[in-house]
Amino acid sequence: MKALRYYGPHDVRLDIVSEPTITNPNDVLISPQWCGMCGTDFHEFLDGPIFCPVKPYPLTHETVPVVMGHEFSGVVKAVGISVSSVKPGDHVCVEASIRCNTDCPHCRTVLIAAKGEQIAARMAGQTALVLGSGPIGISTILALQVHDAAKIIVSEPAEIRRKQAAQFGVHALLNSQVDDVVAKTREMTGGDGVDVSYDCSGVQATFTTGLHAVKSGGIAFNIAIWGKPCTYDPNECLLMEKKIMGSIGYVGQDFADVIKAFEQGKIRNVEKMITAKLPIAETVSGGFSRLIHHRDDHIKIICTPHAELLP
Repeated sequence: MKALRYYGPHDVRLDIVSEPTITNPNDVLISPQWCGMCGTDFHEFLDGPIFCPVKPYPLTHETVPVVMGHEFSGVVKAVGISVSSVKPGDHVCVEASIRCNTDCPHCRTVLIAAKGEQIAARMAGQTALVLGSGPIGISTILALQVHDAAKIIVSEPAEIRRKQAAQFGVHALLNSQVDDVVAKTREMTGGDGVDVSYDCSGVQATFTTGLHAVKSGGIAFNIAIWGKPCTYDPNECLLMEKKIMGSIGYVGQDFADVIKAFEQGKIRNVEKMITAKLPIAETVSGGFSRLIHHRDDHIKIICTPHAELLP
């Protein structure tokens, strides 16, 4: 079988690999149908390795080259004898994070936090500034809408992406190239600033704007992957009692909550996020190349190993 594997920066190859088999009673063998190109994949391609292990990973013992693509859905082909939640033929999406669940302080903290509120769940009636309207920004808008945020303001320099964001029903769209985003958000919030800002771009300008735009006691939330460090003035957090927080992704309960929100009709128009569909062989030439040279034209590019699924 073929697999797209990461070797290093700008070095991704379509290799022939052994087809996996069921080796554990809890294994599920899935035939991938579609896989999204994530911002994480893009940063690995440009600036990595960031998350791809250059020495054996403690839980999987794998090292580069590793198979890329964690945003995938597929059809169950086979299951181990202890699996009862899915069966062959089921259509599934995969929560692909790797964790020990109980054996380290980080996993124990995440599991405890997952039982309480994620920050978006506290957004009912509050105001938010989303910096960047790429795939993470659009997903953030959808999540804020599910949680009944009172006002969602989007800052995006690219006209194409502002038009894309407009399809999802936000309160205001700002052009960060010409608008004073901090001043505009304060005007729209009675002079206070927003309750929470979400940096979905991961550059110095958006980080700084997000921190300045939140009100006293507000939260500047980073959900972007960074290619290099940034700087900030700690006194702003000290004197205004602002908070800087971050989140790498999700836990299993998030997947269940999103699927339930789809079932209840709370998430709409998500198909508008898909701006290109490619065969897996064109992931580099048609996918990463587009994101490098025409990034603003796209929200989400998805790939498939099955030619018959392409339009």
